[in-house]
Amino acid sequence: MVNQRKSVGGWNVEIVTPDGEHLKPEASLVELCTVDGQIGVMPGHEQLATVLDVGELVIHNGQQRDVYLVGGGFARVQPGRLSVLAFSLERATNGEALEKCRSRRQELLGDG
Repeated sequence: MVNQRKSVGGWNVEIVTPDGEHLKPEASLVELCTVDGQIGVMPGHEQLATVLDVGELVIHNGQQRDVYLVGGGFARVQPGRLSVLAFSLERATNGEALEKCRSRRQELLGDG
């Protein structure tokens, strides 16, 4: 289970997976890989519901940048909040982990 809080100002991001993992950081910008392409959402973004593709989810909070591999899912942007329901979530903590996530992405895409 992943539980994490950050203190830099921003909007709330909630990420939930079927495994029960919950990630609730604050963020100034979130990059999402949707089935229609890569998007960035910030506080004040227009309301949106979208389908996520397998890819990277990047949470920016001030100077901090956290990278995750999301195994597809859904995202909904509402005033003051981004909700993500991800089929799977893996954190990339360094360059090696990021490469592992990217390799895992290729495996997931190859498996359909």
